Amino acid sequence: MTPVRMPGNSAARSLASARRDGIVYDNATLVALQRCARQLGAAPFEETH
Repeated sequence: MTPVRMPGNSAARSLASARRDGIVYDNATLVALQRCARQLGAAPFEETH
């Protein structure tokens, strides 16, 4: 018997993982986010591990 997959199962697992482990951004994304934050006058942020 094949297990039934419900819509949203994968998304729910991804959200749970992100909540538990945080979200990892590649360097290019971090640079772009920091540039946008500066342009908007937002407080700077630092990458954490």
